[in-house]
Amino acid sequence: MLKNSVLGGAALLGSSLLNACGSPDSTKVSSQKTLLTAADLEYLGAFRLPRDVGGEDAGWGRGLAMRFKGGKQFFFSTTVKNSVFEVEYPGLSQTDYPIASVSRFWGDVYDDKRVLNPSATEPRNASGVYGLFFDQRDERLYWSYGDGYNTVSGRDPSIGYSVLNDTDGSSRAVGAWSLQDWSCKAAMGGVLEIPAWFADLYCEGRRLGAGFGGYFSIASVGPVSAGPALSAFSASDCTALNHNSGVKNTPLLGYPFHPEPYTSPDRAQRDSDYTTEFDGWNPKAGTGYWSWTDWVWQGAVWVDTPEVHGLLVLPTLGNGRTWYETSTLHAERASHWWYVYDPNDLGAVARGTRQTWQVQAKNTWRADYPNVALGGWRDEPFQMVTGACFEATSKRVFVAVRHAWRDGNPNFTGTTVYGYQIRKA
Repeated sequence: MLKNSVLGGAALLGSSLLNACGSPDSTKVSSQKTLLTAADLEYLGAFRLPRDVGGEDAGWGRGLAMRFKGGKQFFFSTTVKNSVFEVEYPGLSQTDYPIASVSRFWGDVYDDKRVLNPSATEPRNASGVYGLFFDQRDERLYWSYGDGYNTVSGRDPSIGYSVLNDTDGSSRAVGAWSLQDWSCKAAMGGVLEIPAWFADLYCEGRRLGAGFGGYFSIASVGPVSAGPALSAFSASDCTALNHNSGVKNTPLLGYPFHPEPYTSPDRAQRDSDYTTEFDGWNPKAGTGYWSWTDWVWQGAVWVDTPEVHGLLVLPTLGNGRTWYETSTLHAERASHWWYVYDPNDLGAVARGTRQTWQVQAKNTWRADYPNVALGGWRDEPFQMVTGACFEATSKRVFVAVRHAWRDGNPNFTGTTVYGYQIRKA
């Protein structure tokens, strides 16, 4: 477990102070639950996403979304070209992982709505999709996106949604939005659902959250969040506001980047198995700090059952020597971790009694996914977590890891989705 750190300071990922929402007794519901631990999870097995979809490489795809249709369970993901495809859930196995069958290749669901803010100095038309989320209530497919090398704007639109027509296979992109006074780099990793009780008590009913932080160059533009990030927003605000508008939100978690070591605002804490040559935030007194080689894409879900809960974040961390060379990032090794944040801490941030960087994960543990052997890397880790879903009825967590399976040709790699059962109801 990493230590908590409560520090002062005034810097924010957004430009305004946090508004309080909720009541003094708003921890009543959450106090009835225990915080998710590793012992609460049982590995069930895995299935594979297909490698080639619609003539495009899905091994380099990102995102994992889930929906139910006609009593069956389906998953969405993307190809390297950001094209969306959907597969029918084939079940889980601990031996021969089944390959899911493509039920529909949706292709370009974004129309012309996946936009960035214009720049007077350079063209800006390169945006990648980092996460997918299907909102079963409103039947919307949300996509989070951004410029991975953004030197210009901290307020780009980063969240959009499309509606899907299952009858004829068409889609319609409704729009894309930014979060008011909140860095796009702290919002473009993914979207998740926030439990209704938390949204009502703390966030004025805002039941969706955008995040999830981590490194996107250039770190000072935005800025990036040096650790996981999350801010709550309302689906109805997206409906009411025009495309390319900013929506109100309730910040819950974030660590605004700055290079001066061990000062406020704090960074997310981590294990100490690294040395950094980036900006001096090396381990101190046995505590490590989030660095440029620590990543989160669509790797977060809010687990909520009658007995256990927690914001679960699934980072891929750089280990050993981490450094910058030949115009890119390098790390000697990498590791997967599971971080659990206490909703009570996030509620304190929403009320304004703590800042977004004054909370740390309460439970952390290293995760070893079957058949995944992380090694050294440059540019970005090869076998990253690229998506996660929580299915509330079955109490299951699904985690997608890219390049986790190969069939014959060593260059022919695909994504594996691992399933975990929450033991407690």
